[in-house]
Amino acid sequence: MFPHPPVIDFVPERDECQCGQRLKVQKTRRKTVQTMTGPIIAREKVLECQPCSRVFTADALLRLVQNRCTVAYEVEASVQRVTALMAAEINLSPALKAAIDVLLLLVMVLVNRLGLNSKNSSKPPSTDPYRRKNLKPPGDRKPGGQPGHRGTTLQPLANPNAVKPIPVDRTTLPQGTYRDVGYEARQVIDLEISANADETGINIGGKLAWLHTLATEEFTYYYPHAKRGSDAMDDMGVLPQYQGTICHDHWQPYFKYGRAHALCNAHHLRELERAFEQDGQQWAQVMAGLLTEINTATTAAGGCLDEARAEQYRQYYREVIRDAEKECPPPEEKERTGKRCKIARSKARNLLERQGIHVLYLPTHCATLWTFLWTYR
Repeated sequence: MFPHPPVIDFVPERDECQCGQRLKVQKTRRKTVQTMTGPIIAREKVLECQPCSRVFTADALLRLVQNRCTVAYEVEASVQRVTALMAAEINLSPALKAAIDVLLLLVMVLVNRLGLNSKNSSKPPSTDPYRRKNLKPPGDRKPGGQPGHRGTTLQPLANPNAVKPIPVDRTTLPQGTYRDVGYEARQVIDLEISANADETGINIGGKLAWLHTLATEEFTYYYPHAKRGSDAMDDMGVLPQYQGTICHDHWQPYFKYGRAHALCNAHHLRELERAFEQDGQQWAQVMAGLLTEINTATTAAGGCLDEARAEQYRQYYREVIRDAEKECPPPEEKERTGKRCKIARSKARNLLERQGIHVLYLPTHCATLWTFLWTYR
């Protein structure tokens, strides 16, 4: 027990935002936290990125005590103590031991879930604690195009790459007298080399539906559908004929389409941050820093790296993967629970295996700034 509550400072682990801006102090707050050894005063420094309005809090304090709570539980240490006591207790029945194992697993799952936010998971920023909202005052103009605005549209090309006549099946026409009055022409413009695909849940008439999105630098196509997978993508009518590179979040149905696949690094950064914060994986923090550095360097170079610099980054990437294999090895064969099933892996190991089978693609002449190109070794 402390004679007087000590003051312990907590600061965010980073001092720079993902956008490259230095973080500034937004405020400093204090609260009394009850621990197993007595009360402490937690003094937390909250940092902010002013250009993008992102707020960063101390993850160490969040792991010690959850938001809107004043009691700290050293969960991981307590679980380790219980596990050690169970291992030393030789008279513990197998049924009771199995039940305690399940309870400990549930405790760890719930604790890890409490530590998730928009920076280390797919949770939306609206669920983040202490989220700062920038409320814009309503303007005088009505939404939409303003009076005098000149719209633009794609004009047909005089010499298209291919012309495909669509004959009329006369057997499907109702009886009557017909004459030739010419034809109508419609022009289809193919998507560019790289297309970004995504899908998100929406509410239509009180029911869950999915809004599918396909976008290039110039065009965006929205398509609502009752399903999320390949049925919706087929009905969308674009991906089945698309032969370019598709950038997506590793959702498996996308791998049926396109000629190559680029995986979104915004999703990777969230998973890497979760692996570092909740699993203590040091390689994840190094990989996140490398990907951010590559993005910054590529942007500064005008979107294209020279071949020597790109190869240097590829070597760094392979080195991180080799170090990660030592820190987060695959499960051993003795951990298999069945003859045919795949051995269970941790989230960090699954992330490493997904990144380990990719070749880091760095544009040296065009296209996307930073992606993983899906190719097998």
